[in-house]
Amino acid sequence: MFGSYIDSWVKVNALQQGFYLVNYSSELWKALKGPVSTQELDVVDRVALLQALFFLSRAGHVSIVDALEFAQAYALDTEYLVWKELSDNLVQIVALFDDQVWFPSFQAYIRRLYAPIMARLTWTHLATDSDLTKQLRRQVIGMLGRANDDAVIAEATRRFQQSMHQNTVLPSDFRADVFRLHITTTSEPELAFAHLTQLYHASSTEPDVKLEIVYAMGLFPQPLVKQRVLEWGLQNVRPQDISMPFAGVAATAAGASVAWAYVQANWDSLNAQYPNPRVVGRILNASIRALKTDTDATDVETFLLPRQHAAYSRSVEETLESIRIKHAVATRDAPRLRQWLE
Repeated sequence: MFGSYIDSWVKVNALQQGFYLVNYSSELWKALKGPVSTQELDVVDRVALLQALFFLSRAGHVSIVDALEFAQAYALDTEYLVWKELSDNLVQIVALFDDQVWFPSFQAYIRRLYAPIMARLTWTHLATDSDLTKQLRRQVIGMLGRANDDAVIAEATRRFQQSMHQNTVLPSDFRADVFRLHITTTSEPELAFAHLTQLYHASSTEPDVKLEIVYAMGLFPQPLVKQRVLEWGLQNVRPQDISMPFAGVAATAAGASVAWAYVQANWDSLNAQYPNPRVVGRILNASIRALKTDTDATDVETFLLPRQHAAYSRSVEETLESIRIKHAVATRDAPRLRQWLE
């Protein structure tokens, strides 16, 4: 632990020359917010501090509240690597708590944090945009969508409908997010389902776009539509890609319950349709990855006990371990995070 008696700031392991994490005192973490917000620290060090702090938070060495308060120092940053690191960590927190009654308060935190960079980027492409700028725009739009930002969702819906009615091509840097945001919020799921299946079957649709489509289709929030997507996928999607609709359906814990129930109910037919056990293993892991309680993990183990196959047993064990870790972290962090947000 560094910084117990330090009044000014110091950043150990400048430019990350060594391969180790550094924890600081609470006072020094607060002091480091200054050179982060003014960008006095190099981008390598700014990213490293984020990476270390959230890692230490997950391990229980730093409070999740301290990590989120520190993250506010990055609000005016413009570097893609900073926002990618921040987004990767916030997405994990979203996945842990998206079913909590106080989750909208966390979404509000994300909206405040990402508002300045979204105002700078906008949805409009410029001739001067670099590849990193395009990737940054995708990161920011994606996070604001997860945060239920009204303006971002409205614009995504407008662009989806424009593409559907005018047969225009969505830009690749935010196409997947437009699909996702419209599908998760639309009041006309049947219309969106029909459009995406038509687009999937169009001869002009590139393979990478087809993967985005089959994943996005799984994101419809209605359980019956999710089941329909799985049935459609089993009839239309190639075996090497069949885990994608299951991954989309199971992208949230609620969706994972739908996908896992479907896998259990159709276990024999899935194994008959896909005699290669690795394909079934990919479907299985995609379906359970977003589950997040000890009970869920035990249920999976019980079901698989007489059915487990060596081709995917190791990957399933790793997924189950991840589920139990999520349960432990959520149980530990939920009370303090809720108190801070409220």
